[in-house]
Amino acid sequence: MGRGRLGESIIVERMTKGHSRGWQIFVVAAVWTGIAIPARTQTPMQADGAVPAPVHLRVHAGSPTGKYTPIWNYFGADEPNYLYAPNGKKLLGELAALSSAPVYYRPHNLLTTGNGDGSLKWGSTNAYTERPDGTPVYDFTITDRIFDAMVAARVRPLVEIGFMPEALSAHPEPYRHSFPKGDIFTGWSYPPKDEAAWAKWSKLVAAYAAHLKARYGSQTGTWLWEVWNEPDIPYWHGTAAEYDRLYDMTAAAVRQVLPDMTSIDTGNISRDDGVEISGFIGFPTLRQVTLAIDYRDNLLHVTYDPKHDGFH
Repeated sequence: MGRGRLGESIIVERMTKGHSRGWQIFVVAAVWTGIAIPARTQTPMQADGAVPAPVHLRVHAGSPTGKYTPIWNYFGADEPNYLYAPNGKKLLGELAALSSAPVYYRPHNLLTTGNGDGSLKWGSTNAYTERPDGTPVYDFTITDRIFDAMVAARVRPLVEIGFMPEALSAHPEPYRHSFPKGDIFTGWSYPPKDEAAWAKWSKLVAAYAAHLKARYGSQTGTWLWEVWNEPDIPYWHGTAAEYDRLYDMTAAAVRQVLPDMTSIDTGNISRDDGVEISGFIGFPTLRQVTLAIDYRDNLLHVTYDPKHDGFH
């Protein structure tokens, strides 16, 4: 199309929800030096075959209204161990300054087994290990560094509870990956290996929540909580029923310590093929949607990740 001046307006047509898999969003036309961008031809249908009425949104791109203030306030990454490094602390401070609303940070690998070394898409805390006789050993030293860095920067944690400690995993070897070489979804992505391991997981989560409450006090009531990440793809090598059980046990363990917690979310959902991942999610999934469901099964909010093109 070449370079040119942004036209006076952009029109976006958003079809109301019909019998399709999700919400369909269409760009009808964008004027750029007089050249129109054609809309998609796919139209969602209602159950009776009628085309739903469109909702029109007109953006006057040529009429500035003032300075744009960033509104985003949720961030996260795979590598939690970098947060307490100098540049990690610097980044947290910069993120906290972006928004007048509380900023949240969601790190992966908070319960992953390892010595705390960071690498691409990897992190570890060694929060749970076992003695030779199977006795659990809790060590929250590394997780304290992670949470201390967030709290010091006035960033609220979104506590993603995962992943599976090596000693509890149904398939522990190989455990640490070497991304981008080889498979990223190794032993940390499996459910507990047996009934004893399930019980140990529940006790670990309760101990973890109790430790966080004791160390950080009442502010833990403002934090958000989540069980795992993207359990519909190989981040979770168990069944949907096993994830349901993981969610129930984990949520119950956290609420045992924090009974007034607002919600504990399911993990992000990545698939867009209409496959359910969980018994309490009774409708087809949308691409990269976060379904925030509290322990009483109330849908709290739906969000999406723009890196996967939003809703489809």
